Amino acid sequence: MNKQHKKLKKRILILILIILIFIFVMIKYLNKINISEKHILDLLNNGIKNVNYSVIDSDNTKIFVSGNIEKIVYSNGSIIYNDYDTGESIKVSASEKSITKYNNGGKNEGPHYSKYVDYFENDDYEYKYEGIENLSDNKCIVVSFLNKQGKDGVFLKQKMWINKKLGVIEKIEYYTIENNKEKLLNKTKYDMHDGSVSDSDISKPNLSTYKEYTINK
Repeated sequence: MNKQHKKLKKRILILILIILIFIFVMIKYLNKINISEKHILDLLNNGIKNVNYSVIDSDNTKIFVSGNIEKIVYSNGSIIYNDYDTGESIKVSASEKSITKYNNGGKNEGPHYSKYVDYFENDDYEYKYEGIENLSDNKCIVVSFLNKQGKDGVFLKQKMWINKKLGVIEKIEYYTIENNKEKLLNKTKYDMHDGSVSDSDISKPNLSTYKEYTINK
């Protein structure tokens, strides 16, 4: 009975090992399956509604983004407001005491959209699917764009990590290529879905409060 128990235990362990190896191989295989440009674009376009972040830079400039609305507040009181759903833009210049209203082009020029669309639509850039990677506990689709017209030693490649669930960009890396070797030039890591942005942060400027300002259209 003891012998039979040991044999059974051994068979179970072998079976578990085989299952684990199978799972590992399948994960590696799935990570290598190419994902189409259309799928990536659909994912990024769906991710626009998840974009939500706030930044204060070294000059005390405050940048707020929520979905397709972007508002930049400068330390001198100037404001740039963009609503990429309606196409409405307002620029309040504190130094010139002027207000300029214009159309920003709509959704195709949004704060999230502008970070990738040029590369997908420009024939000078070659798209490549790089696989699936985990980044800060987020499963990401990794893609790259190679500038086919670039010269050796200059910026030639951009690499993106796109949140597979939310469709937001988690990280971008920029490379130069020298003697056929890639060299990391710069990288930016985003927390586009973690920023705390209130309704007042992205509210449209109340133009009635700028009584001494000239309005340009």
